[in-house]
Amino acid sequence: MLYEIGSHYEKADLQPLQNEFAFGCDQAFLLSGRTAIDYVIRNIKDKRKLETVLLPSYCCYTMVEPFLRHGIRTTFYSVQIGKDGWEMIFPQEGAPDAVLLMQYFGFCDKAILKIADMWKKQGVVVIEDATHSFFSGLPYTGFSDYVYCSFRKWTGIECGAIAFSQASVFSLPKPPKIKEEYMALVRSAMEAKRKYLSGQIPAKDHLPLFAKAEDVLQADYWDYGVDADVVFGIEHLDVEKIKKKRQHNARILIEGLRWIPEVRSVKTSISEDDCPLCVPVVIENGVRDSLRGYLIKEGIYCPIHWPEPGQVLLSSETKNLYKQTLSLVCDQRYEEDDMKHILTTIKDFFSQEHSKNC
Repeated sequence: MLYEIGSHYEKADLQPLQNEFAFGCDQAFLLSGRTAIDYVIRNIKDKRKLETVLLPSYCCYTMVEPFLRHGIRTTFYSVQIGKDGWEMIFPQEGAPDAVLLMQYFGFCDKAILKIADMWKKQGVVVIEDATHSFFSGLPYTGFSDYVYCSFRKWTGIECGAIAFSQASVFSLPKPPKIKEEYMALVRSAMEAKRKYLSGQIPAKDHLPLFAKAEDVLQADYWDYGVDADVVFGIEHLDVEKIKKKRQHNARILIEGLRWIPEVRSVKTSISEDDCPLCVPVVIENGVRDSLRGYLIKEGIYCPIHWPEPGQVLLSSETKNLYKQTLSLVCDQRYEEDDMKHILTTIKDFFSQEHSKNC
């Protein structure tokens, strides 16, 4: 078996029992998070005006693109790191037609309740991205009109997202089409990674397959559902395993980071309500990318959430989020020794950096 930490999943964490995914007044299983955003947008536009939307300044560009594709004017509220996690600062002038809210990286943020309620009282359509928070103790608020979640960041589900309307049924039909090319590419890529990790093939043949799948998805993601196998996988996710393993691994990382002064954890503790997608950290002094490259050389693949979007006017504080943050892997594929290996490797990097400067 080859040893690496992070990167693409090669299998899903499933259980025999079926989860109850029944939310709001109506729900739909869709191809991806982007597909879910597009479906929500089209349902809103079918009922009311949707010309402006307020989005978080710290997000993936794939969350912005569906709104632009529909000709919706996007403005952004500022997201920053405060003393105890993420802070959202909203513009004072005017109300948009819709606002998109999210909790970050699986850490419960009860401030979202007051924020969603505030916009709801102003007659603004509240869309909630629950991708990061879906398995936490506060997956979404009761004030949002529409909620969606993409599952593939959590485990080896080939694709799949859920969108649901809390106040009324969807006015548009559920997409009947299946994007066979994309799903076949992802399934082939996952099989290739399984063979690579087991030593059956020497090369990382899975990487170009995953990359091609992303290109196929980006070119045409709207108005697609998923097949029965994907729905079965979502409904049988081993949520308890996912949550417990991630909590345990994240606690080890956060505790260990206390002894690495060059790396600051955005969150300083894990509660029983948290289900960490990752452990987000801040690395200052311009060495984030060098550290990430060093980790990759050691077989540790920690993602950056997210590349800086060129289309968004950002404050200096938000720009720093894109330039200085790194997501440490803590998912259910790994054990305590793997987390300690991540910490040791980070320490080794900074030891070498200090030696260079002496």
